[in-house]
Amino acid sequence: MKKYFLYLNFGILPILMLLFMYLFVTVVPNYLKIYFLIFIVALAILTFFEGHLRSFVYLIAGTLTIGFYFVILTWGKLYVNQLNFITSQTLLILLSVIIWIESIYFKRILDENEYLLKRVQELEKFVGNTRVLTRSEFLDTAKIFIKSSKRRGEKLGLLIFKLKSFDEKVPTSIIETMGKVISETVRSEFDAVGLIRRDTLAVLLQNTNFDGINAVFERIKQNLSKTPNIYPEEILNIFDVEKKEFGKDFEDLLSFLEEV
Repeated sequence: MKKYFLYLNFGILPILMLLFMYLFVTVVPNYLKIYFLIFIVALAILTFFEGHLRSFVYLIAGTLTIGFYFVILTWGKLYVNQLNFITSQTLLILLSVIIWIESIYFKRILDENEYLLKRVQELEKFVGNTRVLTRSEFLDTAKIFIKSSKRRGEKLGLLIFKLKSFDEKVPTSIIETMGKVISETVRSEFDAVGLIRRDTLAVLLQNTNFDGINAVFERIKQNLSKTPNIYPEEILNIFDVEKKEFGKDFEDLLSFLEEV
């Protein structure tokens, strides 16, 4: 049903645009065109950024202003044809209401698309074609690891690889290559590798102390050297690396990842 409403909306939109252009040219006096145009644009912007209630108040204020304007014209006997007066006022108010409804509808589409995109990202288990976990999947795995380590009285090791500088020009292949090498280095059944931000990889190691973290780091360097067209020292030089023994509280892990 939503799909049919969407198609109907796109069919109505060109008609609405033509109606707006016609009324704007024929009904709105020249000296008021700029004010009416500002009103319509501000109405659409308020609907997108301030929500339905505030934009509705603005719509009511605008339509009342249009009504008072035509009433004043009638009292001053500057508008002789009463039928034209009623028709013009009704059409302008109706047009304002339709534009407000259209703005709400498009805002709802954009909000739903943004929500669905976030949901898809949350439901994805791996990043691209790698074995690197998404942030939500990594955190879910971390909860399981922490419960298990608490029950067994073991420690967790944490390795963080964060790009020293990140912008849109940095190729995503750097993060993907690093994540692929790390995921192939650690124990797939006992450890977890996750992309917690676009520029940050986290490695959670079960039953591992600080010496174990260093050993894993050295193995990662060795595997980087075996990767074609990769120079370990160069690629590691663009990352800040943090090593940490971790306790048994998930909230501590979460706050630490937020501060990295």
